[in-house]
Amino acid sequence: MEDPVKAERKKLITMVPACWAREGTRFLFSDAFQTCESCEFRSGCISSLVKGRHYEIMRLRKKTFTCPYQGVKYQVVETKPSCLEAAMPRDRCFEGAVLHIAFHQCERRFCENYPFCVPEGAGEVERWRVVRLLETIDCPVGRALVKASLEQVP
Repeated sequence: MEDPVKAERKKLITMVPACWAREGTRFLFSDAFQTCESCEFRSGCISSLVKGRHYEIMRLRKKTFTCPYQGVKYQVVETKPSCLEAAMPRDRCFEGAVLHIAFHQCERRFCENYPFCVPEGAGEVERWRVVRLLETIDCPVGRALVKASLEQVP
């Protein structure tokens, strides 16, 4: 069970487009628009998010805002960094391990495992902690892989 103090520290208040605002929704913060730099809502909207990180919406708040640049309704939400499911070499992957990972480049784009072998938003030289081993992957190329739940380590 997660330590409630650590869980509270991980919680981030931000805003997302209202159409995304559902508990459990996961998203990748890819980058801010150039117009966000001078926006009055920047500090409550994107300043707590890190480019390239995955987040999960934990709770909705009642407050909404309309983005002055996009004209889109945004909802205030509580988020936390989200785990990423990815294919990992079976011989190096165990729960609790912290690894520097260079995700392999696979040319088989239509393979059912491709989204896990080349996960969206996973940087090439980042540290990841293996949270949980999920299942063995049947790789058509013959790699010994396991699907794992990973969290980014600062």
